[in-house]
Amino acid sequence: MSTVFLWVKNLMNKKEFLLYDKIELIESNFVSNGWLTISQVSKEKDDSCGMTYIYCSLISKKNANSFYEKYDWPIELWKEKKPDVSLNNEYKTYALEGIEPFIFKRIFPDEKYKSYFDISEEFILYFNLYEELENKQNRKYYFIDEFGEKDEVIVIATNTIRLKLKYLKEYISMREMTFVVSFEFTRFIKQLPDSW
Repeated sequence: MSTVFLWVKNLMNKKEFLLYDKIELIESNFVSNGWLTISQVSKEKDDSCGMTYIYCSLISKKNANSFYEKYDWPIELWKEKKPDVSLNNEYKTYALEGIEPFIFKRIFPDEKYKSYFDISEEFILYFNLYEELENKQNRKYYFIDEFGEKDEVIVIATNTIRLKLKYLKEYISMREMTFVVSFEFTRFIKQLPDSW
């Protein structure tokens, strides 16, 4: 999706504006060297004033077909609602039946406590992953095999989360779930050149 706002900085070439690089990323299924980007929130480093939002969720196989034709996200970014308590005090593990968040943004009322992402506890427990952290915003999870060797599974950095694909494939196969990667890419320019 390209969005035009007529208030931003510079001109770029047409291919950049039409997000050819992002389309290439989508067509590669976000996979690079066996790793899948499952979350990213970032502003582009150049003057294009573009933004990237990538987010993921799990959907039961019976609910998956209804999402293939839609453009909206199954779960809105940072509104995971786990657990969910309704107005009539009904407690549910997840707000929507058949849809589970895979990552959770932890935000606290006092700004002195930094927000961070958590990963699905079921995924962590399924593989019995070991966590090493620099801080909550930057950490890694490892699978420890029967010989005590570590295999990196999840890398959480300030604005990006990557997951090793082979572990995800096993997990969603066992759970009989569909893994959905939702994305939004935007780039802004002052005006459209006449040559376009």
